[in-house]
Amino acid sequence: MPVRFMDSNPKINAFLVPRELTYFRNLYEEYYAQLVRFAEAIVFDKEEAEDIVQEVFFNLWDKSGKLHLTTGITGYLFTSVKNKALNHLKTCRVIDKHNERIREAFLFACHLEPEHDEELLKKAFILIDDFPVQMKKVILMKAVDGMKYEEIAKHMNISINTVKSHLKKAFRLLRQKMGKAIMILPGF
Repeated sequence: MPVRFMDSNPKINAFLVPRELTYFRNLYEEYYAQLVRFAEAIVFDKEEAEDIVQEVFFNLWDKSGKLHLTTGITGYLFTSVKNKALNHLKTCRVIDKHNERIREAFLFACHLEPEHDEELLKKAFILIDDFPVQMKKVILMKAVDGMKYEEIAKHMNISINTVKSHLKKAFRLLRQKMGKAIMILPGF
């Protein structure tokens, strides 16, 4: 449990993040899945999203016992994941200029059980059917077959960057036509 303390300024109420294994295990179990979905919605790469969340938890553990938070732990975790995900995009020279994606990512992360809406799925597959052949194959391998970027690249004999490019374009087209509804579909 975090240790609460009052700063010398009576208006600042903060808590010290404890260096306790049980506390971290509970944090990890409660927030890991949401944080991964949040990061994945920003970077469009599940493995990278998992790495980002792991790094946030590692950094929090490393700073525990010394880190005083004036915000809640939830806000700290989501802000840390958002910042690391955006930094990842900057290093890849893919800068998202639209804050809408971050809001969508938060909604996606908090939607714990995606609903299988047959009409939405049908609409998504109709839209995908009109995609260029290679883009269509890539999105179906990722969303339906659950293949990783490397597997898709190897199977189609294209580069991983080409896979990422096709997926980025496909998701953008789907978001344009379906809006935020695309985020609740399993595999998308």
